[in-house]
Order: sequence, then structure tokens, then C-alpha cells
Amino acid sequence: MLSYDTEVPRSRQPSPSGPCYRVVQHANYPPRRTRRIATQATPAASHELADDLRLVVTRLARRLRQGAGSGLTPSLAAALSTVDAHGPLTPSQLADREQVQRPTATRLVHRLVEDGLATRQDDPADGRSHRIAITPAGRDLLHTARERKTAYLATTLHGLDPDDRDTLAAATAILAGVLDDGAR
Repeated sequence: MLSYDTEVPRSRQPSPSGPCYRVVQHANYPPRRTRRIATQATPAASHELADDLRLVVTRLARRLRQGAGSGLTPSLAAALSTVDAHGPLTPSQLADREQVQRPTATRLVHRLVEDGLATRQDDPADGRSHRIAITPAGRDLLHTARERKTAYLATTLHGLDPDDRDTLAAATAILAGVLDDGAR
């Protein structure tokens, strides 16, 4: 549950040119977790919010990766997920989807094939090329990793106050919209 501190630190007192903040502290966290929430939409407030959000998203992604226990690097996991969702793909198509250079995609494919998570298949449209497809072992690994990540989040969310869960649900919808707008 969030508690709102009515005291605004002197360094954050409202000024005509600067953002106005309210201080928010999560009841389960020590004071060092206190966050300032901008109540005015200014470039400085947006920048500070972006900085805080980047840090939290990065830390959450790291925790999820660590909890997944897949043994894959983030690049390999992303490539395998892309092949699962959009495959079979040529190495060039994988490079485009992952926004990496073709040699990088080739190295990722080699590692996935070597680990038995993907296979190379002849490309029926181009005899000189091949397509990458996920194997059952690759699909099982992704499924297990996703289940572990979901279980970690579910356990964490279960311990939150209902109002905090509602806030996170709203934030999730907002972030999904931001990501959808950015993809256009």
C-alpha cells in the first residue's frame, strides 16, 4: 500500500519554473525506496519519471531472466522466442525482426541449432538459403521459462495491497499502449 508523505523536501519545493512533486513511499519498503511523483507535466518531471521507470523495468527484466533458469543469454532467448512466434525464418528475417546485423543472427542460429533448440530447414523458395524452426525442446524450454517468470510475478503481486495491484494493472495497460504507439 502506498503512503503519501505530506512533507516535500526543501530541494523539491514547487517553483514557478520547476516540477511539483509529492513523495510516495511503499509501505513494505524502507525509506530509501521513496519515490517522487511529478504532479505537473514538465520536461524535467518527464525525464525524471523516465529515468525511474527505466531503472525499475531493467531491474524487473533482470529478475525475471534470473528466475527463468533457461540458461540462455537474453539475445538467445529473444531469438528463440522470435522463431517460435514468427518462424520458420531465414537468418535475414530473424536479423530484421531482432534488429541485429546478419552475422549476429547467424551466430545466434548456430548456437540455437548446436543446443538442439532450433533446426535448419531447406528454404523451399530459395535453394541457396535455409529457414530456422524451433524444435520441441526449444518450445519446452520457452514454455518452462515463461511459466517460471509468470509464477514469480504472480507470487510477488499476490502479496500486494489490492489498490497497488489495481494501479499496476492500469500502468500495464498504459505501457502496452505506449509500446503499441511506438511500434507504428
